Amino acid sequence: MAVGFDTEPRRQQELRGRPLADAIYKRTLQAVNIRRFSPDDAESFVLDQVFGIDAEITLPTLQVLSCQEKFLSHKYASFNSLTFEHMQEPTTGEEGDWFRLRADLILIAYFTEDGAAFEKWAVVDVPLLKIATLYGHVHWEDNKNQDGRARASFLWTDVAKLPAKCVLFKRGNWRAKAVAA
Repeated sequence: MAVGFDTEPRRQQELRGRPLADAIYKRTLQAVNIRRFSPDDAESFVLDQVFGIDAEITLPTLQVLSCQEKFLSHKYASFNSLTFEHMQEPTTGEEGDWFRLRADLILIAYFTEDGAAFEKWAVVDVPLLKIATLYGHVHWEDNKNQDGRARASFLWTDVAKLPAKCVLFKRGNWRAKAVAA
């Protein structure tokens, strides 16, 4: 693991979001166990880095669902976005999570301004999202990374505009953004 990884701000935000996410999984999916992966573990590397899986959620039936977690800052809450890394490195053709994601679910959650809770969150069914995309029911926008250090490109969509069957659970204000004339 890289020196200082656990002190990096995005990592701190991820760690802060975990207990909040756990409460969502317990309330909505009746989770009996939630397993997250360590960057030091070989299996974790494959699940996280290759397939985009951040957690495994065990149901009361002892079946397991895999989940990608996106814990986002309050300042981005008005975007309502579900975002996938399209090309991790466009110049070399290295593909991002858009192509590799094998999670069953995605939890998208925006923190409150004080960072103590989630202002809004949604649990999305990934296979249904992929099928809805295939049949043109989900519109994706292309966006280049706004961080000058990163080269990745992203595809995003408004969570409020997803087909209802793709969003298993949600809480908070997910009103669709108005389109500028």
